[in-house]
Amino acid sequence: MDRIQSVQTPENVIFRYELAGLGTRCLAALVDYIIIALFSVAGWWLTARLVSASVAEPASNMRNWLVALLSLLLFGVQWGYYVFFEMMWSGQSPGKRLLRLRVVRVNGTAIQLEDSIVRNLARIIDYLPLNYFVGFVAIILTRRMQRVGDLVAGTIVVKERQALTLDDLVA
Repeated sequence: MDRIQSVQTPENVIFRYELAGLGTRCLAALVDYIIIALFSVAGWWLTARLVSASVAEPASNMRNWLVALLSLLLFGVQWGYYVFFEMMWSGQSPGKRLLRLRVVRVNGTAIQLEDSIVRNLARIIDYLPLNYFVGFVAIILTRRMQRVGDLVAGTIVVKERQALTLDDLVA
């Protein structure tokens, strides 16, 4: 399988990207899942503490609002984590940044908010039926190594190039 994606600009300049493989994508996802899990555990622990305190003092309506707010925050962490980081770090989550991967559109341009939202909402399909099975199969079977979310959003995950310095050129 050819792991190089070429994009030609209207000015006839050709950019080549190396597509990220299944292994590096899995490692990046593992890093992200660990971060999400840490935030989730902390949030659920805080929510449990508030619930147990509100059982001891049922007259406090403020705790119920805090529990509702924390539940919404945890939902946001689960579903907004990737969108937030992909917008803040130009197509990279912490896991992708660590492994030098980036999400871009198939035409080589930067990912946009709409792309990231669609890509990550479709993540639920990639999880089916269990443990990201559909996503793995899609990455293996597609020419550009795209999961369902990538196919729907028109994105690819590429390896980030090493920066070239003047010293590198001289050498």
